[in-house]
Amino acid sequence: MYNRLSRLIYLMFIEPLLSAAKRRMLSLVAELGKTQVLEVGCGTCVQGALIANKGISVTAVDVSEKLFPSLLSTQPPTLRFFQADALDLPFQDGEFDVALISMVLHEMDPADRIPVLHELKRAVKDGGILFIMDFDFEPDNDRNWTALLIRGIEKMAGEEHHGNFRNFMATGGVPALLRTIDFLKWKCHPIFHGRGGIFEVQIEKQRMP
Repeated sequence: MYNRLSRLIYLMFIEPLLSAAKRRMLSLVAELGKTQVLEVGCGTCVQGALIANKGISVTAVDVSEKLFPSLLSTQPPTLRFFQADALDLPFQDGEFDVALISMVLHEMDPADRIPVLHELKRAVKDGGILFIMDFDFEPDNDRNWTALLIRGIEKMAGEEHHGNFRNFMATGGVPALLRTIDFLKWKCHPIFHGRGGIFEVQIEKQRMP
């Protein structure tokens, strides 16, 4: 019952705010024409279901199952979801064409962000794509209504969550993480009225000379 209530609350109050961004992610993934997609930090699995409804095979995982759809819910046959830790994904190297992680990095413990990105890179084949959706603005200076709304929601999420959000923004967000891990080929698709982005990263793995 607790899990169903948590999912209902999230679907009613949070998912509508993410709807346009998730449709944009769907469009970007579909345009690639790839067949095997991994979503890490899937939460409600709404994003994975949107993609799977296009006939794309989606494997969606989250460290907690509390927001997962009920087993009684109708899900696309190309979607599977289960509990797994992003720090230790139970997949072979290069198993997926595409991996995506949406609105997760900003709420993580700072020490976990780089290891998670390394795991995602490991799971994606050479030449594949990693999509990272997250906030991208200066929280202390931006007085736009979207930025104010984001700051308010993050503050209400609890002290630990808000502290991780503040650290994520203060240390440069996704672009800083990408530079740290030596991801050199990427582009950003703006979302949230320019206060967030879907970062599209091409995966290139080192080859033996």
